[in-house]
Amino acid sequence: MRSAVEEVLGGKGVNTVARDKGIDRMTLKRYVRKMRQDKSTVCKPNYVTKQVFTIPEENNLSEYILQASRLHCGLSTKTTRKLAYQYAVAIRPPKKIPESWSKNLSAGKDWLKDFMRRRSELALRTPEATSMARATAFNKQTVLEFFTNVRDVRSRYPYSPQNIYNVDETGVTTVQRPCQVLAAKGAKQVGHRTGAERGTLITVCCCVNAIGNSVPPFFIFPRVRFSDRMISGCPPGSVGVASPSGWMNAETFLQWMKHFINHTRCGVDNKVLLILDNHESHVSYECLELAKRSGVMMVTLPPHCSHKLQPLDRTVFGPFKRYYNSACDDWVVENPRPMQITDVAALVGRAYPLAFTPSNITSGFAVSGIEPFNADIFQDDDFIAASVTDRPEPAVTALPTIVATSESTGNLSSSGVHNAAAANGSSSLTSHSRPTENATPSTSNVTVNSSSVAVHQSPGQATPSTPTDIEPSHSSPITLEKIRPFPKAGARKSTGGRKRQKTRILTDTPVRDEMLAIQEARKKKSAMPCKKKLCLPRNTAENSSISSTQSSGRAIKKPRKQKITDSRQTLRRPKPVCERTVLPRKPLWMTSDKQSGRPKPTALHLHACITLSVCL
Repeated sequence: MRSAVEEVLGGKGVNTVARDKGIDRMTLKRYVRKMRQDKSTVCKPNYVTKQVFTIPEENNLSEYILQASRLHCGLSTKTTRKLAYQYAVAIRPPKKIPESWSKNLSAGKDWLKDFMRRRSELALRTPEATSMARATAFNKQTVLEFFTNVRDVRSRYPYSPQNIYNVDETGVTTVQRPCQVLAAKGAKQVGHRTGAERGTLITVCCCVNAIGNSVPPFFIFPRVRFSDRMISGCPPGSVGVASPSGWMNAETFLQWMKHFINHTRCGVDNKVLLILDNHESHVSYECLELAKRSGVMMVTLPPHCSHKLQPLDRTVFGPFKRYYNSACDDWVVENPRPMQITDVAALVGRAYPLAFTPSNITSGFAVSGIEPFNADIFQDDDFIAASVTDRPEPAVTALPTIVATSESTGNLSSSGVHNAAAANGSSSLTSHSRPTENATPSTSNVTVNSSSVAVHQSPGQATPSTPTDIEPSHSSPITLEKIRPFPKAGARKSTGGRKRQKTRILTDTPVRDEMLAIQEARKKKSAMPCKKKLCLPRNTAENSSISSTQSSGRAIKKPRKQKITDSRQTLRRPKPVCERTVLPRKPLWMTSDKQSGRPKPTALHLHACITLSVCL
């Protein structure tokens, strides 16, 4: 591109150069226009004198901005202007800045525009939301463990690319995210119809292999009962189930495993490798036993690393969501009614073949280093975001110089070996290593040279003053990290809770036995009877005299204090239903004398009642 721009600036035509170089004509024109603008700006008189910072200082500012973006804490335009002002004030001698900088405590927009024009390595980008767990969990140690497990599994059996699979779940909803539309220029608000206010989430389990093929999707609907009309219009071969929560659990994943075995035709003679995440629903003992019998080797990804190591997340699910949202936009325009879960499968059927293409799938396996296998695909810049959790190395204690006497010739050889190693720098004692007993002579036979002993004190103690501890007279140079330091995680606190997961080979016998033990412990805990509190009436006086032996080991609920509304009357609880008197179904005046003990009503009584009711 640079040589093409130089040829155009030399006098050749844009179309001719673009045709000869095989590049886009409009892209070449844009670069030529940009180069001409830069040259016209540089040629302006006194342009360099308008710069607040020198070229080395701008280089430092640019390197700091790039480092912050690698740490997933990039600077916005407003933060960059504030940092530039703080940097200009902190530099000695101070910089000559405009009055607007001092008034607003930040650099101006014109300075930022010129700075971005001079620094071609910087650009304004929209970042992808990355959680703190993902940013810090993706480090060299966890990635190395994953690739070690994959190498170990592939060394046991020569898996071909068509037998390497990746499975993951994603969610589709009945309320889509509208795509960009054409509207009036300068309009303050542009709306687009959606299916409803709040959507219903349907889980779709997808699986692909390293040569670009895919297993038909597996739908999980948030319903108690499943109906065939829920998957009408879905991709051919799809299966749907119902789950009250709508999420993947151990039972539904076992059904998916049967669906996977049915479509891959795997067995003892045709083994497959399945890469999946560490979700709790994937590690049930029944599923692991079924996979072991069917020739499926399961390897889990490290926690919070699927955004880098999972092929589906890298290159497939992103296009799938875009195509699904576009299909939902078209559906809402064509159907003026709320979208239901029975319409989701047909929309997935329209987006699925457009996103799950062989090129997208194979590129996902390639960029994650799984197929072709490449354990060194990630560079140091990919792990720099996890440096915020780095801990300082333990302090190294230098060995004292031991001068042995003639009486300690037996210990001379061992101590001499340690002193020589310490002098050469080949070995050093840390807080985790201890010298042997033979290398520790008695105090009566040795003389310690105090000049070679490194004194390590606790942070609370004062450090003795030595010539090397005196600070230099000149002040240290001002750096951007001192003005705005990068984030650093504190000491890790062990709060217990859930066991930390890691990458594992699930189908190995030790892991399956561990899963079986955990499952049996859960069943045993759920089968234990719950302790119910024994509630006694509050108005009885014998409650306070009941001992713990009479309560059969159950906890007795203490009676509350009775609320007294009047000094002469206290509130009483109503009688139980079993102690209440049974009321007759008919009024007493209509019952016989045998039931109520009263005489039967006469005609006079009836006439009096009717007359009274008419008068009322």
